Amino acid sequence: MHNHTAMTEELRITLNGIFGRITQESFLAGKGVANEIRFYIQDYPASSELKVRDFIRMLESRLRREKPQIRFTSVHLFQLIVDLLRERGILEKAFALQRRRGNDALNHALKGLLRAENIADRLVQIVDPRESQLVLLHGLGSAYPLVRSHTLLECLHTRLNRTPMVVFFPGEYADGQLRLFGRDGPPNAGNNYYRAFRLVN
Repeated sequence: MHNHTAMTEELRITLNGIFGRITQESFLAGKGVANEIRFYIQDYPASSELKVRDFIRMLESRLRREKPQIRFTSVHLFQLIVDLLRERGILEKAFALQRRRGNDALNHALKGLLRAENIADRLVQIVDPRESQLVLLHGLGSAYPLVRSHTLLECLHTRLNRTPMVVFFPGEYADGQLRLFGRDGPPNAGNNYYRAFRLVN
């Protein structure tokens, strides 16, 4: 196991490789990708969440500044959920329910509205695959347990077609297994088989 400092250095090197990778024409055009899935997972230790948030903000500004021709959409999953609840007029009620009765009661109350299919449909409205050449998806840790990452990603496959999507995942992705928050995460938070490519090894 890496010590914390080495892990941070390793993560820094990995993050530094992302801009070059996602701005290559071959990446955006899907060259060398035989199947229809154009989803890429960039996992990182959950303890580095704040560093990765800062990195994503810098990545967005750098893309706008240096590659204005690339039409990209950045989606924070938890913010998407908050906006959806606000539109339905139930955001304050949801907060009050969570404070009063906890996460389980909140999950139960919102299960219908926050089905993976509904979230996927909403995400596609924001992204518009006909317009976006690239999608950045983040905020997955904040959205747990309201939305399960692997269920959402499965629902997005058919909806995003061949638009490349980079998923920033706070946990581990190895041998096709998504494990949210890594080995120390909740026992049922991940461990789900999922087909995607690693973004930067």
